[in-house]
Amino acid sequence: MAVETALEFSKEELEYFRNMSRLKYELDEQDRKTRMERKLRRAQEKTLKKMRKEIQDEVRAEVREEVRTEVRTQEKHETAQKMKAYGEPIEKIIAFTGLSPEEIENL
Repeated sequence: MAVETALEFSKEELEYFRNMSRLKYELDEQDRKTRMERKLRRAQEKTLKKMRKEIQDEVRAEVREEVRTEVRTQEKHETAQKMKAYGEPIEKIIAFTGLSPEEIENL
């Protein structure tokens, strides 16, 4: 029966059905590619966001450490200045602060 029905279609109609089928396949393929591209883009964005956060966290940690180091150095300088003002010997200032003799003399 299907063969008899198929024989009733003209060549133009069969060509039309083939073209429509090919077009549907191409549209389905394009849709699949588009979905895959979106999925890939979301994964890339998620990865970039994670990388940005990791970099920001690293930078923050480095800045915190630099600030701590600067604060410690400033505290050592202040302690050395006070000790120097009280007339403490340079050897004692070096022992308490860990500063070099040149650093102490420049205060």
